[in-house]
Amino acid sequence: MPSMYGANNLVFKEAVHVNAEETGDVHFARLMQEVKRELQGGKRSVLVLFETEKQVHDYMKRVGVTEDEAFVRKTQKMVEGLTHDEMVSRTRRATTPGVLTFATRVYGRGIDFIVTQKEMLDAGGLHVVQTFMGPMSEHLQIKGRAARQGQPGSFSMLVDIGGLDRFDISREQALEASRDSKLYDLVRKSKAFYAKDLSLRSEEMRHAKEDHDSSMAFRRKLSYGGTSLGGMNRSELVEKLVEWNKGPREAMQQASKTVILLDGTGSMTHLIHGAKAVLRETFKRVYSILEEAKKGSFSIQIGVYRNYNHKLFECSKWCDDAGSLHEYLQCVRAEGGWGEEAVEAGLQHVNGEAGVTQVILMGDAPANSAEKLQLVKSDGYTVSTDWETETRSLIDKEIPVHAFYLARWAKENFKQIASRTGGQCKGLDVSAAGSSDVLMDLWSVQVLRDIGGDELEAMYKRRYATGSHTEGTSA
Repeated sequence: MPSMYGANNLVFKEAVHVNAEETGDVHFARLMQEVKRELQGGKRSVLVLFETEKQVHDYMKRVGVTEDEAFVRKTQKMVEGLTHDEMVSRTRRATTPGVLTFATRVYGRGIDFIVTQKEMLDAGGLHVVQTFMGPMSEHLQIKGRAARQGQPGSFSMLVDIGGLDRFDISREQALEASRDSKLYDLVRKSKAFYAKDLSLRSEEMRHAKEDHDSSMAFRRKLSYGGTSLGGMNRSELVEKLVEWNKGPREAMQQASKTVILLDGTGSMTHLIHGAKAVLRETFKRVYSILEEAKKGSFSIQIGVYRNYNHKLFECSKWCDDAGSLHEYLQCVRAEGGWGEEAVEAGLQHVNGEAGVTQVILMGDAPANSAEKLQLVKSDGYTVSTDWETETRSLIDKEIPVHAFYLARWAKENFKQIASRTGGQCKGLDVSAAGSSDVLMDLWSVQVLRDIGGDELEAMYKRRYATGSHTEGTSA
């Protein structure tokens, strides 16, 4: 943060000074436009902070190629490994009017860039540009390199879109948010979810360790002892086998077969990890309600769609236990992405399956439009259907699609699919606090409603007292 010594004279507006740009030449060109504007013909200096040393060297080379000799002479770099004298000298030079400094992130904290020349202070002081996203604590430190000790200064962010995938922000999301002056809010929310995603992965690992420890204990007990059952008696063996292969014990009626279609592109890493983390508890909860109500059975299949240029579609087998679906998701990777996504491929798969009673669709991009599919074909890919054709087939088969959009871009298309098939369409915020409960509640309630309608949903909510993590109403 700006130094406590003196008033805060930092010029920074989130809606104006936070933007994103394409990786490579486009980002460099826009960065240099901002640099030259803020240098004010040599009256101010600019400090640009990068995530890696490689980026610093790359942008220094680009300056050497694109700018004149006078500009190059006033450009310096600060990377790890400088001697103390070099660091002191370059820190002082960084606040000299007309100087551009490219530095790694380490120089964004703990270094005082103090302006000593009155003409530069009169022109606005040091301008700092951050080109990457990191922890909020680091961001505040970097922003604080400008306007030190009550001096004037300014700050902006020009983020390389290529570095946002770690926060599960797609290219389309970043550009849309940048256009709407909402990129700062999007990144702040995604950072919070990134921390939550680590929590989900830890929870997933904890479940895996519990399963491993339980199975190893079972194996050890079965291996030792003087009988054919080792150290176990028959009732212990039966109890453990039932636990691992549990399904509803009562006579089955009104079976539910649910296909869960997940967007498997690069921006959906958090969705895949979230699914793995909650599968076991979801099945446990649904089975407990079914046993209490003494009715119903269910099976689930998970399908993952991407696009024609990368692993178009894959799916699990039909499962009535969490373990098999979890094993399948262990092999699924969120990867690829091509703007609009192949939702139609997932719907086509559903139409080819027998006895499906409902579909749960989750993603952050709409189905490929007719125009996009023409381009796909022109690129040499085989396209056999479109979302409207598959939706008509679902209507004929009376299979509702409950669509949950994770980004506003997908809303209109998902709403059309849901409304035409008799399903519901809602926005889903899986970056909210308690996000692991979002998927668990959603899947549990949808399966129970498919089997027993309002009665089973009410039983679930009474027992687990769920809150709402969606927005919108039934389509």
